Amino acid sequence: MNAAVKMAAAGLSASLAMGALSTGVFAHGDGNNDHGGANCPSGNGLIQNVSFTTTSHGAGSSLSGRVSSGDHVVASFSVPANCGQVEVSLVSYQAPSASFDAKTADKQTVFRQSPAGATYGAGNHSLAVDVPGCYFQVDFVRGSVIPQLGPEGSSNFYSPQGRLLAGANGGSKSCTAPNPGPTPCSGNPQLSNVSYLLGGTKTVSDLRGHVTSGESVKVTFTVPANCAMDLVLASYQAPLPYFTEQSAPQQVLFDHQSATNIPAGVHSLSVNVPGCMFQVDFAHGALLTTLGSSRSTDYADRLISADNGGSTSCSAVAGTPTPAPTQTPAPTNTPAPTNTPAPTQTPAPTGTPATTPTPAAVTTPGAPQSTPTAPAAPIGAVQAATVNAPPAAPSGVLGLTTSTPMTGVKLALGGATIMVLVGFILMGLAGLRREVL
Repeated sequence: MNAAVKMAAAGLSASLAMGALSTGVFAHGDGNNDHGGANCPSGNGLIQNVSFTTTSHGAGSSLSGRVSSGDHVVASFSVPANCGQVEVSLVSYQAPSASFDAKTADKQTVFRQSPAGATYGAGNHSLAVDVPGCYFQVDFVRGSVIPQLGPEGSSNFYSPQGRLLAGANGGSKSCTAPNPGPTPCSGNPQLSNVSYLLGGTKTVSDLRGHVTSGESVKVTFTVPANCAMDLVLASYQAPLPYFTEQSAPQQVLFDHQSATNIPAGVHSLSVNVPGCMFQVDFAHGALLTTLGSSRSTDYADRLISADNGGSTSCSAVAGTPTPAPTQTPAPTNTPAPTNTPAPTQTPAPTGTPATTPTPAAVTTPGAPQSTPTAPAAPIGAVQAATVNAPPAAPSGVLGLTTSTPMTGVKLALGGATIMVLVGFILMGLAGLRREVL
């Protein structure tokens, strides 16, 4: 029993030991090799077998003291086997003086540089730059170029960063003008390492037959040394899925990216493709915002690569977007006509009472009396109905007629009384006359 326990314990110990050993080996490999196998050096040791060739001094193992103004400098080097990619750069600057001075280093301007961002794997490689014809500085470094050095006291220099492999300063005259940039190339110089990334996933060496509506296009290329050029990448909405000179003027610029005086090195341009029928052009020279119907008004003589395609008609033609048709509203149901109520019968006008003759004025002793006239009703006022008393029968006394039930009676009685009194007086006078006779 004791023997079995001892054997089990021994087996467990051995297993733990093997696990620890295995873990230690893998941790060592992952933590100490960023550029390749276990035998790959680190830092500047990745760049080996360095040599330089200059126009004025030929081949040599260093730069210092072997470079002159206006030289062409070639740096050759190798990257060991079992190593990954490493970025290496060669750059020349215009400088304010013939020797390096940290106080004025920030006045240096880049004159020429090797392809930006380029990396190199195991094998032999070379980079080249031109040197300005005035005060200069040339640096061969691991990593990327510093576009502006300094200022003094900062770590924005190659040496403090531990990246300087070789360098040189010199020149015999001041750079009287700022960096003019590279000399433009004549004609359409040949680009190298041209590739097209379509939709962010597919890489092709030529556009023709590969572009799809609605995707992105990114072209990456290398401009040759000692040259600068103008390039443009443009996409257009097109009336047809193929190119014709007759329909070219109907194309409408959709997206573009262009650059002028692109220096030697690796560069890229990107555009989006319309989601309808299209044309994409990568060409030398300037952008054409509109295309013509002849070779002199399109990219024909300076075209690098192009493609046409798409299956859907674009909504814009000749630059004028076609508005979406306005939806015609459905006709609203007209409600059935409402029966117009029969007109209200206007009541027959109440019989206007016969006009009562206005009685003639009666002359009585004293001031004459006149019957007051009732004021007229205001225009537009609604008058309450008035019940008129029936007219009184005409009176035969003195031919008078009554006008109103009360006033006429009073006048008739008053007149009769007067006449009776007059009669009595006359009769009395007659009796007196007989007695006298």
